[in-house]
Amino acid sequence: MLSVVQQEEEYFDLVDTNNNLLGKSKLRKDVHRDGDWHRAIHLWIQNSNGDLLLQKRSKEKKLFPNLWHMAVAGHVEHPTSLDCVQTCIKEAKEELGIDLVEQQLTFLFTLKWKYSANGINDAEFDYIYLAKLNLPIEQVSYSSDEVSDVKYFSIDEFIKQISTNPEIFLPQLDEYRKLIKILQS
Repeated sequence: MLSVVQQEEEYFDLVDTNNNLLGKSKLRKDVHRDGDWHRAIHLWIQNSNGDLLLQKRSKEKKLFPNLWHMAVAGHVEHPTSLDCVQTCIKEAKEELGIDLVEQQLTFLFTLKWKYSANGINDAEFDYIYLAKLNLPIEQVSYSSDEVSDVKYFSIDEFIKQISTNPEIFLPQLDEYRKLIKILQS
């Protein structure tokens, strides 16, 4: 698990508004200060019952503390900007203690997302992946600096919660709607 200081020392490759690499990289803190476009991954985990594993962000997080979102999320670091799959594998291990291999990941779509709050200006192209795993909650291990809880939501429960209690989730309704449409097709 990376400390906050180590995270701030990460470099991200910059992309333009069409997600083309610019050939430049910057420190994480500078990217988020300046609102530069960069790449990130979101990994959704679904068990054989169709339930989605979600994590609740730690209260210590600068952005979106105590909100539920996908099982794993992370930035694609320099110099691996073309390798979102390896970022998924690395982040799954760091955030939830899960060992994944490339064959377990299915790419779903890319989403352009921009948000500003608490002095952070985030402008990302999020690469959305799905892993179908029967992962018991007891086998998930996480650092309280990053995650405060994990829980499986049925698709129906997830739909109901994002409709009736959207304030308890990361504000990414476009992603949730696209994901649900794919999972229900």
